[in-house]
This record gives sequence, structure tokens and C-alpha cells, in this order.
Amino acid sequence: MGVLSSLCQLTLLFKMASAQIAKPPLMKNSDDLDPEFDAVLPAPQNYMYTRWSEVDIKACGIPTVRAWVESLYEKGHVHYCKNDFSIYNVTFTDCSEPWVVGRCALASKSREETFNLFARLPSSARGGISDLLHARFYPDMSYHSSQGNSAVFAGYFRPADGLKMLLRALHRGVPGIPIDEFEKAIEADSCVADEAASKALEDAIERGFAIAAYLKLVKTPPIDASCMSNQLKIFRAILDRQ
Repeated sequence: MGVLSSLCQLTLLFKMASAQIAKPPLMKNSDDLDPEFDAVLPAPQNYMYTRWSEVDIKACGIPTVRAWVESLYEKGHVHYCKNDFSIYNVTFTDCSEPWVVGRCALASKSREETFNLFARLPSSARGGISDLLHARFYPDMSYHSSQGNSAVFAGYFRPADGLKMLLRALHRGVPGIPIDEFEKAIEADSCVADEAASKALEDAIERGFAIAAYLKLVKTPPIDASCMSNQLKIFRAILDRQ
């Protein structure tokens, strides 16, 4: 049963990554909206943090996301940072439950900048993410990824990437996107979010989320996204729960 479930998940991921979508884009690149997100996000709220000891790491273990393992245990990997790696419990004023943050001190951003990715999100939104890793990476390069509700930043990032991290976690983790329903929404609509969204279902979800978040949070200047109204209904329902 477990093998069958894994095969189903792999099939779904392949489908999401490879499916071509024959719909025109609403805009060229939804990443161009990032500065607008940064402007409306609140200032970082206060937080407290405690660093894990070696005993804590052995007792509690680390997230199973590959980049965490590479950071602590795989010598020679670009992420490897065992001697300069710290794990923190970070607690914010609006919630007593801590978030787990791993950070390589050799990474391109400071500890405070890393914590602020969380600190600029309200607790209801932050709840979509269980843990965050800021990993070492090649100079002047970066990537962001997520697995379930775990988020990974390698290299540099921008303040608005905290919100993008949340959106990515929302569609890859819990509660996730109803894929069949979303495909029907695309079929009923006359456009998708941007050019990348027209190339793969996964990008259509992630970038469609960005459009929905813009309409919910930024609003001005307005975007006429009526051509993807059915997709937006799905995104709004998930965003409204956060």
C-alpha cells in the first residue's frame, strides 16, 4: 500500500512538472509583482529564539528534507556547513508555538534577515510552514524549494520571498490543491498567470497563487485577472483559511 501511494505521488508530481497548458498568459512574469508584495508586508514583529544543543539535535532529529541532511552530514556537498550550522526554535509574539529554523552562518544572509522571513508574516499565514532552512550555496546563485510544509532557501533571497515561500508551501503541503478541480478551472478559463504558468501545471499553481495574493493584499495598481476567475476561486478559498 505504501509503495502504491508513493508511485501515485510520483506520477502526480511528474504530471504537474511536465503538463503543457495551452492558455495565454495574463502577464509576462508574475515575479515582477514581488516589489509590490514587499511594500505591503508588515514590519517584522518581535521574536525570541533559542539555539539547539548537540543533545537536542540528536534527541529531536532534523527535518527529513534532503538539504538539511546535506548541510549537516554530507562532506563535499555545496550545502555542507556542519561546523557553522545552527538550529533555532523561533517564537513570535503572536503565537507561543516555536518554528524550527536551520541556518548556515556562511550563507549570504544574516540570522536576523532569515528570521524576518517569518517575522513579516502573520501567525495564521506562518502556520503553512513548519520549518525553514537557509543553506549555503554557490556565490551569486540561489534557489528556493519546498517539500510538504518545509521550506528551503539557498543563497540570497528578497524580503518578499517569505510570502512566496508560504504560497509554495500551501500548494505542496497541507491542505494542498485539488488537482482535478484546478485542471477543470484552467479549462474553463481563458488565461493562466504568466508565461511560465503556461508551460507546467505546477507553475500554473504557484504563479496563480501569486496573482491571488496580489489581488488580496496589494490591490493597487489593480490587475484585471477576470480571464482566470475560476482558478482564482480555488486560490482565494485556500488563502482565506490562512
